[in-house]
Amino acid sequence: MIIDYIENDYVVSVVGMCKNAGKTTVLNKLIEQYRGERLALTSVGRDGESQDVVTNTIKPKIYVNKGVMFATASELLPFCHITKEIIYTTNINTPLGKVVIVRALSCGFVQLAGPSMVDQLQTLKDLFIGLGATKILIDGAISRRSIGNPDLSNSIILSTGASLSHSIDELVEQTAYMVKLLSVEKMDEKLYQTIKEHKGTLFLSSKNDLLAKDLSLKETPENTKFIYVDTALTDSLVAPLLSLNINDLTIYAYDSSKIMLSKKIYDNLVVRKIGLGVVKNANLRVVTINPLSYRGIMLDKNILLKRMQQEIQIPVVNVEEE
Repeated sequence: MIIDYIENDYVVSVVGMCKNAGKTTVLNKLIEQYRGERLALTSVGRDGESQDVVTNTIKPKIYVNKGVMFATASELLPFCHITKEIIYTTNINTPLGKVVIVRALSCGFVQLAGPSMVDQLQTLKDLFIGLGATKILIDGAISRRSIGNPDLSNSIILSTGASLSHSIDELVEQTAYMVKLLSVEKMDEKLYQTIKEHKGTLFLSSKNDLLAKDLSLKETPENTKFIYVDTALTDSLVAPLLSLNINDLTIYAYDSSKIMLSKKIYDNLVVRKIGLGVVKNANLRVVTINPLSYRGIMLDKNILLKRMQQEIQIPVVNVEEE
């Protein structure tokens, strides 16, 4: 079961690659399987409503057990159909009011709407811990890349599905690429000891000596082996490197939430033997698939699962048939 893959992870983010990827179904499965745990929940954005306001389709609701804590916006409290106790009111503002922490005194359906900024989510995480939570689940989307920050979450569950593409080939390709970005290699300790003493963009030799800093990548010294960028890795930042006669080096970001490269640029880097790495891993544990799109198109679930398992080197599950 999914909990087998995240058994030792304290904070888990369930990340959807698109709307209707099945992450709410995953969340409900986890809530059910963690019955008896001191569980806490929140969402990056709104979730749990019965109808998707973007796709105008029916959505699964979020069902919590008695004793579960959850953080939501104050204006959504009337839509939480449980007996509830407000145990903490934060200073975190959302378009739907301040975020409050609620304890469910009965079982029932709730709506979640939490903060989207990493520092606010970190504050919420600390509050949950202080209130005795033993497992924290964060519901989010790949467009909100902040939840992939390993300082916030111990691990990630990636949800994908037919709503991303009705072509199995394209769906597998896009999902496999995202898995690659979330699974890039971790920086070794010797290199980390060098880069942590500096700030900015750093250019280092094969012996971890600092060659230069704060140059554009187009000015990369010839004997550079490692580059560390303390901002986001974007196409516009990295593309100039491809015009240089440089091969066989690695570009590092702090974590995978900072890697925002298109597949085209990524593939060009691979050809040039230019790798990617991170200071801290995202710890992607499992990929879940939803073969049904919000348009009502059902892909062949068996073929989809088999293809995903062939292309992705971590566990892949169809949650509905877990």
